[in-house]
Amino acid sequence: MIYLLSDDFLGAEELGKLKQQLGDKGLQDLNTTALDGQRASIDELTRACDAAPFLAERRLVIVRRLLAKLESRAGAGASARKSSKAEIEKALCEYLDDIPPTTDLVFVEENFPSANSAVLKAIQSAGGKVVQSKSFNDEELADWIEKRVRLRHGKISRVAARELASFVGDNLQALDTEIEKLTIYADSREITDRDVHEMVSYAREASVFTLVDAVGKRDRRTALRRLRELLKEGDAPAYLTTMITRQIRLILLVKELSESGRSPDQIGSELRLHRFQRDKLLQQSRQFSLRQLEQAYHRILATDVDVKTGKADAVVALDLLVAELAQA
Repeated sequence: MIYLLSDDFLGAEELGKLKQQLGDKGLQDLNTTALDGQRASIDELTRACDAAPFLAERRLVIVRRLLAKLESRAGAGASARKSSKAEIEKALCEYLDDIPPTTDLVFVEENFPSANSAVLKAIQSAGGKVVQSKSFNDEELADWIEKRVRLRHGKISRVAARELASFVGDNLQALDTEIEKLTIYADSREITDRDVHEMVSYAREASVFTLVDAVGKRDRRTALRRLRELLKEGDAPAYLTTMITRQIRLILLVKELSESGRSPDQIGSELRLHRFQRDKLLQQSRQFSLRQLEQAYHRILATDVDVKTGKADAVVALDLLVAELAQA
């Protein structure tokens, strides 16, 4: 069987299932060959696939980034290189029909091949399975969360699933980690939106997002009210100062990258932000000028120093800071 998997949570999960089918860890190691597609030759790939499984019914051959190499554009004067890629692609397509029935060949790609890729068409023609990265809308993400909770023999309310989706976004790995924590915490009862607010670290981040949003809109009343709610909920002034500092710093970095011409995807990649965080930060960055962000960042640092050196009370200093940042 041939597989083409995206190099993400969904692809890794599918690959994990294939490994488990090989048996215990020892048999998995004996019957798995991993190749770097950027360096491996077609001969190495065919030898690995043609090898017989050892004390098992199947063997697994994993090839990473081979199709990306075949699709990369050659520069001017690189006709020989282009010809070599075409030969590799042709040889690979021809071999896909001859893979032994005892071998599972898995291509793992960070960037999926284009729809007109000869190798993609050959994989589909050979009856291969394709697992590609997927974008979820809000309701689809809530559906996915409910399904993952059921797989862990838990229950979650629709409201809680939506809250979790809004806090974490479509980072499936992060969502799965939070779902595991929540199902253990709920201990067979239904997970509620209150559980999500209490247990999920992203929920605290989202609360600070709300505070910073109010600051950006120069809505001093809302900003101060949200600050007092957070303090009442038990968040320490030092924690809130740290989170506000982090938030303003991220907004500043996003603003600088955006004004330098970076695309949203490039910004997310450079700052290692998942899509939900990136989009929120881009939205917030439009509420500030670069100068305002720089001044706010230095003002926050000065407040932190005053509190740590005993020049100011932590709660009073934080209250004054938020009032000043939200000043029209």
